[in-house]
Amino acid sequence: MISEIIINKELFNKELEKKIHQGFARHSLSVIGYEWRLNTVAFVAKDDEAFAGACVVNLFWGALHIKYLYVAEKYRKKGLATKLINQAIRYGLEHKCLFALV
Repeated sequence: MISEIIINKELFNKELEKKIHQGFARHSLSVIGYEWRLNTVAFVAKDDEAFAGACVVNLFWGALHIKYLYVAEKYRKKGLATKLINQAIRYGLEHKCLFALV
């Protein structure tokens, strides 16, 4: 029964991080059939050659991690952030990601 489990507050350390990462890897393998991490990629928006914004993502353990989202001030409130996020989500779906986190 779950009510017998004790929860303690602990400092986060490398040993705990390793246990969590191993658990994510096992879960990914059991659910989507593989455990991997792809290189970081960026979806970059340009207006002619001017940098307008970017969305930087990682894929790992069947998840899409949206690491950075930036839109230059001149291009804000025009839907560019939504377009960048949508591109990132499509990328995650193409790679069979089960969920996304920011």
